[in-house]
Formats: sequence, C-alpha cells, structure tokens
Amino acid sequence: MKKFIAGFVLGALLFGGIGAYAATQQETIEITRNVRKLVISGNSYETKSYEMGDNMFMSGGTTYVPLRFLVDTFNHFVDWDNREKTAHIYLDPCMTMAGVPLRTLNPAMIDAPRDWRAICVNKRSVLLPKDVILEALKFTDHGIPSDQFPAYLLSRGERMILIGFGGMLFAEDKSELGDEFAFLSDYVYPEGRRS
Repeated sequence: MKKFIAGFVLGALLFGGIGAYAATQQETIEITRNVRKLVISGNSYETKSYEMGDNMFMSGGTTYVPLRFLVDTFNHFVDWDNREKTAHIYLDPCMTMAGVPLRTLNPAMIDAPRDWRAICVNKRSVLLPKDVILEALKFTDHGIPSDQFPAYLLSRGERMILIGFGGMLFAEDKSELGDEFAFLSDYVYPEGRRS
C-alpha cells in the first residue's frame, strides 16, 4: 500500500508540474477585429461590402488582410505551385505599366524579365500560361515610334507573335494566333495588321 501511495503522490507531482510549466508558456495576444475600411495610397476600400471585414484584424501594430481581398481589389493574379507549396503573386500589369514613360526609352527593343507572367493588352490584364515566354518589349519599328507600340514579343514552343499593348496584332488576322496563342483572341482587335 505504501508503494501505491508513493506512486500516486509522485505521479500527481509530475503531472501537476507539467501543467504549471505549460501554463507559464502561454501568451495572450490582443487583436482588433472588424476592420471597416482600408485606405491604400489615398483610395478608400470598404471591407464590409467585400464580406472580408470579419477576416481582417490588427495585432501588435500589424494589420492582417486576406490575400484574396488584395488580389480581387487590385486585379492581381495569384498562382499556386503545389509542388513547391508557394503562392506567386503577379501585380496588375495595367496598373504597374501605366506610370512608366515607355516612349522615352531609346532602344527599339529591350529584353523583358523572364519571370513576367502578366501582361496588359487592350487595357485588360492577361496571365500568361506557364509555357509562354515574354521575350521582349518592342518600342519602335526601325527607329520610328508608332501608336501601335509598345508591343510584347511572345514565344510558345517554336512560334512567336507580336501584340501591342492596345491589342494590335501584328499579323494578317486573328487566325494567325493559332492554337498556341488562342488565349489572346478575346484581347486583340478583330482584324490584325502588319506593321
């Protein structure tokens, strides 16, 4: 009986001590919920109308906002790479290119960053398929600026195509898009033209 009581007391002390130790490791954080409005660069965005206000909160001076709210509000793209467990965010190219003085650039064509996945065509954002490469940005035709430029030089497999920011397709007609570039058919002019 002494062994039983000794074991019981030892067990009670052991498990009681673990609980007391765990209790000292807890931390309480204070959060503020129901963010009603976000003001970004002077523009006001109502969160309640988006039904995301309940998911936004502040803690320790940091505001936490769902990625979906930002993506939808600013027309950005999100691409999930399941193998790498990585979210890729592409800014709206129609917003990011708007402030760039493209016509003041001297070269007729410059190489584009290979990781650009979103382009702006006809004032609409287009997320390029993973196997389409933005090869270059063309600014002039043999040194002569035109309202048809700037334009994107895109490649997919062995095919290349040139399409202007405004939707001008540098081809005889939309049929030259082929299967490789059919995803652009809703963004280009009904009739293509050669420069």
